[in-house]
Amino acid sequence: MRRVVGLDLGQQQDYTALALLEWEEEAAPQYAVRQLRRWPLGTSYTTICDGLVATFAMPELAGSVLVVDETGVGLPVVQMVYREMRRARAKGGIVGVVITGGHETSQAAAGRWHVPKKTLVSVLQ
Repeated sequence: MRRVVGLDLGQQQDYTALALLEWEEEAAPQYAVRQLRRWPLGTSYTTICDGLVATFAMPELAGSVLVVDETGVGLPVVQMVYREMRRARAKGGIVGVVITGGHETSQAAAGRWHVPKKTLVSVLQ
């Protein structure tokens, strides 16, 4: 069973949301959403980090990947999430994603990905 946790960090007028997806690696995988969470507006990033640490403390998430959209909040907030996850010895990887207006997906330094918005739209349709 494979699992990935997606995190969209909100700002003052956007909610922070988390989705836990699970699937089995088969010819035609079927994805299941196992957890959805939305923090109230104005929740501090430190409180969100505490929630992530608690989520990744679940044994079934050992070795899972946290994919964080760093487009709006930027690298400093994602680095804070990374530090807190490491401090808590969370057993999972972290990947930052920047959504761009470009045409190609590329991997930048330190495990960050640049993904064109049009690619995301075509995947979701």
